[in-house]
Amino acid sequence: ALLLLDFQEQSTIVELKKMLLTTVSSPLYIKHPEGRKIIAFLFQLDVSLVKDLNHSIKAQIPLAKSVYLEAYGEIYLAAWKLAAENKSALDESQNESTILERISDIDREENYRSEIQDAIEDALQNLMFASLHAPSPHMAKAILAVLEPLHSYKKNPDVDSR
Repeated sequence: ALLLLDFQEQSTIVELKKMLLTTVSSPLYIKHPEGRKIIAFLFQLDVSLVKDLNHSIKAQIPLAKSVYLEAYGEIYLAAWKLAAENKSALDESQNESTILERISDIDREENYRSEIQDAIEDALQNLMFASLHAPSPHMAKAILAVLEPLHSYKKNPDVDSR
């Protein structure tokens, strides 16, 4: 049902967006793998929501326990992988259908998926920048803890192909 929402229509989506953003700070979502999957899925819905989710997570980092920092890193990794998979799946479906019947829909969808993936990568770059320019060693260490799952994943052969 979340995929059917129009996130561009701000007047109708404001309250729901606030509720979705509270999941980022909820221990019930962060502690459980299913909750982390839901948050990673939220990153796929809209570019502006990606930015808002990133902002909400960054607000939690200074006071978060190390378990939560690791969970945030897993969420970012899952969101990034999901965006890349969605873009790959779209490329495959583009090859399977006739060009005339889906060209405008595919172009629109491909641009949108690419924008979401770019927004997630921008959020990650923003975290990397913040770790380098953190006001305190504690904050830098906390941000690096969030980035650790992504750093560990870089050894995966799939990373270079994206």
